[in-house]
Amino acid sequence: MDFKTVGNEYRPVPFWSWNEKLSVPESIRQVDLMADAGIGGFFMHARGGLQTEYMGKEWFENVGACIDEAKKKGMHAWAYDENGWPSGFGGGKVNGKGEKFQQKYLRIKTFTPDLEDPRGPRVISCFENYCFYYDVNPFYVDTLDGEVIADFLHEIYEPYYEKYGTDFDGFFTDEPQISRNGIPWSLTLPAEYEKAYGEPIYDRLIELFLPQGDYKTTRMRFWKLITELFSRNFMKQIHDWCAAHGLKFTGHLVLEESFESQLVSNGACMPHYEYFDIPGMDWLGRDIGRCLTQAQLASAAAQTGKRQILSETFALCGHNVGHDELKRNYEWMMVRGINLMCQHLEGYSLRGTRKRDYPPAMYCQQPWWADYKVFNDAMSRVGMLLARGEVAVDTLVMHTQTSAWICYDNAKNEGLGGYNLALLNIMDELDSKHIPFHLGDELLMERHGRVEGDTLVIGEMRYRKVILPPHIAFLENTERLLREFRENGGQVVTADALPDNPIINNPAVTYTLRRFPGEGFTMHYFVNSTAEAQHADIRCGGKVLNIVTGELEPFFGQYTFPAWGSLVVIDDGTPHAVAPDSAPALPAALTLAGKWAVASATENALTLDKCSYWFDGVLQEENGYILNVGSRALDRKEPVDIRCAFTVLADYVPEKLFLACETPEIFDITVNGKPVDRTDCGFFRDHSFRKLDISGLMKPGENVIETHVLFRQSDEVYENIEKSRIFESEKNKLTYDMEIEAMYLVGDFGIDGIGSFEDIPHDASFFDGTFRLVAPRREITLEHIERQGYLFFAGELTVRRELTLKEGDTARRLVFRKQGINAIRETLRDDDHIRIHPIMTSGGACVNIIPCEATLESYIRGASFDAILDANRKVDRALAAGALALGARVSVSDRPGYAPLVNSPELVEAVGEAMRALIGADRVKITNEWTTGCTDMGDVSCIMPVLHPHIAGAAGKSHGDDYHLVDREMACVNSAKGQLLLMALLMENGAARAKQVVERYHAPYESKAAYFATLDAILRDRELIEYHEDTAQIRL
Repeated sequence: MDFKTVGNEYRPVPFWSWNEKLSVPESIRQVDLMADAGIGGFFMHARGGLQTEYMGKEWFENVGACIDEAKKKGMHAWAYDENGWPSGFGGGKVNGKGEKFQQKYLRIKTFTPDLEDPRGPRVISCFENYCFYYDVNPFYVDTLDGEVIADFLHEIYEPYYEKYGTDFDGFFTDEPQISRNGIPWSLTLPAEYEKAYGEPIYDRLIELFLPQGDYKTTRMRFWKLITELFSRNFMKQIHDWCAAHGLKFTGHLVLEESFESQLVSNGACMPHYEYFDIPGMDWLGRDIGRCLTQAQLASAAAQTGKRQILSETFALCGHNVGHDELKRNYEWMMVRGINLMCQHLEGYSLRGTRKRDYPPAMYCQQPWWADYKVFNDAMSRVGMLLARGEVAVDTLVMHTQTSAWICYDNAKNEGLGGYNLALLNIMDELDSKHIPFHLGDELLMERHGRVEGDTLVIGEMRYRKVILPPHIAFLENTERLLREFRENGGQVVTADALPDNPIINNPAVTYTLRRFPGEGFTMHYFVNSTAEAQHADIRCGGKVLNIVTGELEPFFGQYTFPAWGSLVVIDDGTPHAVAPDSAPALPAALTLAGKWAVASATENALTLDKCSYWFDGVLQEENGYILNVGSRALDRKEPVDIRCAFTVLADYVPEKLFLACETPEIFDITVNGKPVDRTDCGFFRDHSFRKLDISGLMKPGENVIETHVLFRQSDEVYENIEKSRIFESEKNKLTYDMEIEAMYLVGDFGIDGIGSFEDIPHDASFFDGTFRLVAPRREITLEHIERQGYLFFAGELTVRRELTLKEGDTARRLVFRKQGINAIRETLRDDDHIRIHPIMTSGGACVNIIPCEATLESYIRGASFDAILDANRKVDRALAAGALALGARVSVSDRPGYAPLVNSPELVEAVGEAMRALIGADRVKITNEWTTGCTDMGDVSCIMPVLHPHIAGAAGKSHGDDYHLVDREMACVNSAKGQLLLMALLMENGAARAKQVVERYHAPYESKAAYFATLDAILRDRELIEYHEDTAQIRL
């Protein structure tokens, strides 16, 4: 299998928030940015802030352009089926058709029969002194009514198909729901209940609220029907429409985490996943913890034959979250079955409230965007294996949602939480024992369950062991299947009675596997979601997969997981490598303490978010928060003349200084009383943060920047604000005509905080005080960079210092605790094993005289040609930068050396076997330690499998004058015998093992011609700097 290549079908498909005025050129530009970052597709998601008419002419022009660009890039373009969320109301078109179409909630109240007449337009029935009626939510739809959802298909889905056919992948539906406000109701329910159970529902309604009569049966029947109606009328109807039109259907439900949360929102989650082509979930926030979500989703997906499983994730993690935490969260999901990432959120724009839309902004505005592909490659590579492999599970845990139905009374719901907790406890125990398991949903078992001998079958999965958590009752069909399973010898067990899976001996590490029988290997996936390092012995063979590069590396049967670390082992049946008798000590850490030179930094910024402001000439607040200005003006519901004054202290004013402002065209802006020229000077971080040149307008001391605007909104905006306070669908598509936001001073300066810092959770700090501009720092320490002039810095900072390596050192470690930093890029990666050996061959003949010419020769060695060429470019950049500082020229002649050696893993195993037989296992060492020595054997390994073993018998320093033989038997005789034994092993049984070596070898180059072409590309002579009259250009 090719582990290095990850197709776009396995790469992330983020939410691309269309939250601004759309333009076709900008939309195409952003598609190209995503392609370059290793993203496989996108969901075109209408969202709050959208200023192009939803589903209008311009909307569809942008959709069509993005579909076309995605095709060119091999990406997957998806439509999102709503303006905001939850899906179903069709941007207001469907719910706007009247009460039949609108969401309803069942209510109960008491009355006095002799004194009150409870009859009314929304009264359903009366029983004794109880009256049952329904409330209406006019902003959402009745998802239990098939006619309503058919209209949703007509309004939203059909226009896409009419315009684009099957040129796009399909639709994402987001958080469709039956209710999030108690027991749901539908005008169709009385007929549907009587059709299903042969009796009217009216006299049973009291039993939904009170434990009287046969309430257990009634509640099971009611919620089963509710679940089936949503499943049939929303999920299946949309799925069937998509299938009939050659499109796919994906998305996720809402509040899937627990029995109670999913009960009122969807009845039960698992039965609905069947109707997604790619079933999904969401996980929002930084915290990870106990829940049902992934197990429910992965179980239903496997049982219904769905290979890919999506997670909409990372929202609400905050703008300062790092990729280490994002990786922790996503791998916590992947080891439980998720394999397709949907990042939340890529904002078309960050203007106004858009920047606060469930951050972080996972998009091109971030300074880490250029390095984002590394993260996407790694997560997608694991996801690809999880999606392509066969799920291996033979233990089923019954999902006891029916007990939750019985407990639910829309009040105290007594006992419900206990059943949820009991199931979570069983899941935790199985996880700690490394026993893969699935959950069994009763409605899915009605559709796809059967017993074959001593095996319980649900769809495509077969289970030999079943665990029954504490429960009140099961459905009749479930009881029948379990009875037949027991009678046929099926094992009904408890989690505590099951033995541990011996694959790994650390319960803190979570485990799953995938089988690839056609390709002869099993993938073992281990994830440490804890904040502590975890050591473990692992009982499997094969190689470790480097998830970043796709390379296979030696595996020694044990591993120390770093905090939030993971391990993928590709077990092809070969034993793991033999660990050295005494592992070398971990190299000492390089000290990071002390001063570091600031080699380069993108422009710094001071956020202006505190001001004094006046409404219609009347002071409202001194030094108030900027976001209060707009919200308080909106509360007036009329035009307001607003003046804001920002005070800026400065000990230093750079020669070039910009003011970044959103929608500067609506403001009159002055600095120290002088008007600001509104000529556009580009953007800062986001295209909506426009830069205005204020060079020369600020001075040392106190400065005042003022903005003046007549702030007004349309009547429609004020109406929508009121609607947004009632239901989330209105809030999620809210757009303002004008917004007042923070501004930013941008330039080459530092920022001093005059006040105090307080450390708060999530590695953040709270600062109480004011700020002033100071000269930019040219030296910093790496502790609390934000307190050394970079308080609001959002960019890329490169620091440099010289470090002394002692003779004989071959590796050193960087050890640091990231805090408030999204991403750190090291110049040379340890895994590339780069070694640079420069010497000066000439440099003048006189003391204390700068020579007119110097000659430097350098070897660059590494683990691959790609790594060597990358290091070579970095050396060239360093040479060019040094020469440019002096006005010197640089001539470079590149020549290829020996290629890096790639030993065949199969030959390594074979020679190890031969030598253990010859001289004993205790005298054979197989290691993955990198050695920088090189010979032309590396060139041979580029096109065919080779081996370069080493044998003992000599002493002294290699290539040194003291090198000599001390054991001729070992060095000469055993060397020859070992080669003969190796040849015998390879050639026996018709050369079966030799053929296996050839078949499994993945040559770095397809042919000699390809190898020579690489060498030819290296061979070149050039000038690194091209000087012109007023400029110079570096040419690498």
